[in-house]
Amino acid sequence: MELAARTLRPLDEAFADAAFMTGIFSLVHVVLDMQPAEILDKLHLAGPIRGAILGGEGELGALLGIAQAAERGDTTAIDESRRAMPGFDALTPVMLANLQVDAAAWFAEQQMDQGPEGG
Repeated sequence: MELAARTLRPLDEAFADAAFMTGIFSLVHVVLDMQPAEILDKLHLAGPIRGAILGGEGELGALLGIAQAAERGDTTAIDESRRAMPGFDALTPVMLANLQVDAAAWFAEQQMDQGPEGG
């Protein structure tokens, strides 16, 4: 999500950071085996991040919806989310696929930097 946010707003570091946090915390409830609202209350996340995760609200919610649709390969949902949010036209399925490759390459690079034992 961070890479998509940077694509949309290259100079908006706060938006990229919020997108990163939204993406990371959108699945934390699975890891902790808790209800999403319960864990988000404990984390005291900013309102827009919480709203995006729980209700798909605002730009962060639209971005999260696009990311989730991209993971599923659901181009119809991607297109619906892109049309619903002004300025999100750049997030085409091809662009999203490229961003996923970039994210995977970054992750692989981090793993190689840590060595075979992960640290």
